[in-house]
Amino acid sequence: MVEVKNKDAIPDVRSELAAAALEIASIDKKGWLSRRWEIAAKSKPQPIDRVEVERWLDGLESRLRNHDAKVLTWAPLVPDA
Repeated sequence: MVEVKNKDAIPDVRSELAAAALEIASIDKKGWLSRRWEIAAKSKPQPIDRVEVERWLDGLESRLRNHDAKVLTWAPLVPDA
């Protein structure tokens, strides 16, 4: 789940998520009066270890920061990750 603070940044965030091999599941406005948006994305299941997950997440967070967006939550793809 990614939070985007500016609607105009959504296309750039979508591109970053696509570059990270993530498929957009939904894009929703966070609240009726809010200017923030939430993008849910998913990937194909693949076995990865915790170190790789942390490295991937750090890189994704860094790229999203350039578009005033941040990762809110994530779920591991394998139970032991």
